[in-house]
Amino acid sequence: MKQSEKLQLESRGQCDKYLARCIRTLKSLNAPLKDWTCSEVIDVREDNPNASLEKCELCGYPHVRYIHVMEHKNYPACLNAGCNCAGVMESDILNAKEQERLVRNRSQRKKRFMRRNWKQQSTDVYTRRYKKQALKITVNNGFYEVCVNGRCVCIQTVSYRYHAYRQACCF
Repeated sequence: MKQSEKLQLESRGQCDKYLARCIRTLKSLNAPLKDWTCSEVIDVREDNPNASLEKCELCGYPHVRYIHVMEHKNYPACLNAGCNCAGVMESDILNAKEQERLVRNRSQRKKRFMRRNWKQQSTDVYTRRYKKQALKITVNNGFYEVCVNGRCVCIQTVSYRYHAYRQACCF
């Protein structure tokens, strides 16, 4: 038997063990084994890069950054799972990986967006261009408003005391 064939068989054996562990955990929770859907994928470090990582409720892996929130119509609670476990629950690992890829890309775009500088027009007015759109943040009487191409899209109280949070609202 060739070395590559041995590695394939070992890999397949590990996948089978992993699949069995996921199914065993679902059975111990009296949860359905199939037909789960992912309602959302959450980046636990989207707003705080120092936030602690989550634990997969299915396999117990302690370092999960992208949580797949799994729902089932016949199970009362949501389960927070990592990508591989979400793929097992959905019976579609490729879909779970694609959903996570989209969230990863969004997180990277937001990180780059936040790094760019804003021009301060006056004490309470900040502007910049992003993807050919004019963005403007204005703070006025305890509220701030975010305008895109002259159209106001968001008005909030100034609980966002820090400029970075106001910028994130634009994203």
